[in-house]
Amino acid sequence: MKTGNLYYASDKSLYDALCQHKFKKNDLRDIFFSRGVIHSSETEREDIATHFSRLNHDYIDYQYIANILGFSSGKEKNSVSVVTSKFTNEIVEESLT
Repeated sequence: MKTGNLYYASDKSLYDALCQHKFKKNDLRDIFFSRGVIHSSETEREDIATHFSRLNHDYIDYQYIANILGFSSGKEKNSVSVVTSKFTNEIVEESLT
């Protein structure tokens, strides 16, 4: 892994994200309920975040958390070009060889 690049969310980064005030108790309830886990409303946020950060996570979990916290997905920019000339299979095959 290169220094300074983040390729995956670590347990610590998930814990920190769940402890932020932007992440409401209803959001915590929903993310646990999606896994079939029910927790008490009296349970401390830090305990809930610790438990969730220990579980296995997938892309859907990361997207859910990122959408709540307002992070952009970092989509690549792309452009489209329309070719108006007509190509035949023979011309394409010749240029490839």
